[in-house]
Amino acid sequence: MTKLEKLTHISLITVSIAALFAIIDQRFQPRGRTSPPSESSFAGKKVDVETPWRNSRMTVVVAMTTHCPYCIMSLPLYRRIGEIAVRDHSISFLAVTPEAVDPMRDLLSQNDVAVSGVIHSSLPKLGTTVTPSLFAVNSEGTIMRAFIGKLPEAKEAELFAMLKQQAP
Repeated sequence: MTKLEKLTHISLITVSIAALFAIIDQRFQPRGRTSPPSESSFAGKKVDVETPWRNSRMTVVVAMTTHCPYCIMSLPLYRRIGEIAVRDHSISFLAVTPEAVDPMRDLLSQNDVAVSGVIHSSLPKLGTTVTPSLFAVNSEGTIMRAFIGKLPEAKEAELFAMLKQQAP
């Protein structure tokens, strides 16, 4: 066998293996997976969760689960939001979870996160399937701003600036 023939065989084997891996990878990809909606796509939409929106100028709604690692990492942020809501009665802070309410209340309580309430609801009612998702909602139940995922410091600062503006 000549060097050219050996090189050709090695190339064919390499291409065949790469094609096999591509086929296997595509075969096991989840079907129907879509990327999360953009944060700007939420602005102006009504929140489909029963709560007395008119009781506050702004309600911060967090969609979360007890097993979401990013939700757990965000607990210090939620603690700060809760502290603001306790001091400023024009702001409410709600947790929405598709899970049972009691384990969520326990998680928040154990981490000193003060919330106005914990609501059991499907996440698609909020227009999301991503946890954590934070929504700044006005007194009409309309989303003013959404924050999806664990927030970097710049977005945390943006959220706190919004909360400061709502203070009387």
